[in-house]
Amino acid sequence: MIEQIKNKYNVTEISENFEKVLNNRKTFKNAIMLSDEKILNADKDFQVDFKRYGLIPVCDIFDNDFICYQIANGKWCIFNIVEEISFKKDSSFEDLVKFK
Repeated sequence: MIEQIKNKYNVTEISENFEKVLNNRKTFKNAIMLSDEKILNADKDFQVDFKRYGLIPVCDIFDNDFICYQIANGKWCIFNIVEEISFKKDSSFEDLVKFK
């Protein structure tokens, strides 16, 4: 599945951390991990061109906020799909899951 995500988002390198998050999908009280299908169809499902922002959505943390992998630097951020802004940039995935 990682190869399909890399192809979809035109990524040549994915960090080990990204792969670790996808391979060890946990259940969180305040977040829902996206399925592979949701990640691949995020642009249609959420009507946002994540690729244009250089982001891969991975986790829904409600209130139109998603934890996303930042392709350019291999770190994480929160992206609001209504306002189309990212914040809490360059954070760890674990810190962002605790954010909400």
